[in-house]
Amino acid sequence: MRVEELLKSNVILNQFFDSSDLAMGILDHHGNWIYLNSSHLKLLNYHKTELLGQHFLKHSHPECQDHYYNLVEEVNTATFGSITVEKRFIPKNGSIAWVKFSITKIFLNSFSKDPVFFCQSIDISEYKRIQEVSISSNANSIDINLNDIKFEKISSEFDRISKILDTLINADINTMIIAADIENNVIFFNKGAEKKLGYKAEEVVGKVQPIIFHDIEEVNSRMEELYRIQGKYYLGGDMVIEYNKINKMGNNEWTYIRKDGSKLPVHLVITPVQDNEGLTIGFVGVITEITEIKKYQTKLEQTNKELEFYNSFFTKIGSLTPSTVYVYNIKEGKNVYNNDAITTISGYTPAEIQEMGENFIPTIVVQENLDQTQERFKKLKTITDDEVVYHDYKIKHKNGNLKWIYSAEKAFSRDPDGNVIEIIGVGSDITEIKKYQSDLEEKNKELEQFVYIASHDLQEPLRTVSSYTALLLEQNKSRFSEVELQCAKFIEESVVRMKNQIKHLLNYSRLGLNSQFEIVDLNEIVKEITTDLALVIKENSAIIHYNHLPILKALRTEMRMLLQNLIQNAIKFKYKGRDPIIEISAIERETDFEISVKDNGIGINPKFFDRIFLIFQQLDTEELKNGHGIGLANSKKIVILHNGKIWLESKENIGTTFYFTISK
Repeated sequence: MRVEELLKSNVILNQFFDSSDLAMGILDHHGNWIYLNSSHLKLLNYHKTELLGQHFLKHSHPECQDHYYNLVEEVNTATFGSITVEKRFIPKNGSIAWVKFSITKIFLNSFSKDPVFFCQSIDISEYKRIQEVSISSNANSIDINLNDIKFEKISSEFDRISKILDTLINADINTMIIAADIENNVIFFNKGAEKKLGYKAEEVVGKVQPIIFHDIEEVNSRMEELYRIQGKYYLGGDMVIEYNKINKMGNNEWTYIRKDGSKLPVHLVITPVQDNEGLTIGFVGVITEITEIKKYQTKLEQTNKELEFYNSFFTKIGSLTPSTVYVYNIKEGKNVYNNDAITTISGYTPAEIQEMGENFIPTIVVQENLDQTQERFKKLKTITDDEVVYHDYKIKHKNGNLKWIYSAEKAFSRDPDGNVIEIIGVGSDITEIKKYQSDLEEKNKELEQFVYIASHDLQEPLRTVSSYTALLLEQNKSRFSEVELQCAKFIEESVVRMKNQIKHLLNYSRLGLNSQFEIVDLNEIVKEITTDLALVIKENSAIIHYNHLPILKALRTEMRMLLQNLIQNAIKFKYKGRDPIIEISAIERETDFEISVKDNGIGINPKFFDRIFLIFQQLDTEELKNGHGIGLANSKKIVILHNGKIWLESKENIGTTFYFTISK
């Protein structure tokens, strides 16, 4: 309910205000007058229509407007508050009116979002005039009796103000207001206090002191605290009043005890009530429940503790890892955070990187990788929270040396539209690894060249042996005994076997050479294989199932060789009397594809699992001897070329499943 409506609806309240000799008014939350009683209009010598809607500072003395404005702002921004100052108004006749000006923030009801300000003014102009005369004449001996000064008669007795306030403050039953006389006896207990504390006014007014609503343990604790500060003990209500004095604007948090014994956290503002002689005749306490605020405070404290923990954890982890941990603002092109490891990796300190701002990336990333870096940032703007972007690039160290960095990056923060603003990443120095890789590639090339030359050179002696064996047989066949003929046959077979092994060795060494990774549809690869092996499949009544195989980046020729080896083995080593059934399937994972080739063949004894992928290793079983010992060795090398691994599961007489992974 608005103030104007409240006053219009309550004739008695309006009469109390208007008949009071005390100048009273109400400001809205902007500081504009929305109500003034007759005494206030008389004080300023204005008609009501000239003041309503006007800001209260408009008729304040110009020299003090900033000061008054700041004081009122202090009341407005405080959770609860009231303040009393000496203030100069400028009435309509242009004179200066000194007043004792009291302003209190209140909420009309529990639904009000904005407060209003209840104002009281006492004209002290005559007192100020006499005070100035007294000072200027050095009449320090003059005994000024304020009772003899002819102030405008004001009714400031506490019972009258209480009656006026009673109607206003009971409009909000969620705010507790408890008043006590100078002896600390409760003389006023509003409906808000009844609702929150569980007592009826008649149970407490004139019968108890406000101290009974306090938690006794808290009272004793603060009494000791006051003693340590002031060296004096205060008891009961005096302790509460004194404790409030030492806090700004008298604001304090306390624990009240309800009638049912439950605890109620509250915020308490105590304001002394004075008579027209300036003597304190009682106190008014404005109490507001802060249960929800305390819950939020507890939650906030817990959150802050967690933030401190994670911040400490993050900082310590960042100091332990040799990798640089960083947060980069893609939108602004600046590093937001770097751990100290960046100095070891780049030669620049985190502070230097901050100073470099947008120039950091162009300064540190080598020219040949700059375009790649910018493309990466474009991609990072649209990634999901689960995506990780990996990449390697070269940087220029502060000392001029070049280094290789491998980074993994994720989205860290987004704008309201969901676009990535900041990324978090971990960058590792892989310069030595790159060097080892380069050396290894060089050694592999040398090894491949050696194998090729060695294989080629071995062919000549074999051809010589084969030629002379054939010549011997041709010229001496009739003269050779059966044993000698058998020996010549063994020589020929061995030469043929040796030639085949050399050929397979050459093929093995050439796997991956001059091949380029390309997009490969495994469904098409398997279809081609089944077409080429159609006769073998038909002769063995084999059935091959495959569906929804992945499209991936691979070496096409090698990938076909891998799958063909596994399919041919599944047909070749079938279980006697059982038609081969081969199932090819795939699972997509975060970083790779897992592909399996399952058969129902003779199976493999687990003791052979370690040997099965070694080159030229034929297993010592009758069923598995019919091979060259190269197919699975080739398969393993092909998988390794795709940064994957290969393994198997098998049970004899039941079947075998070969698994292999291909990196994305």
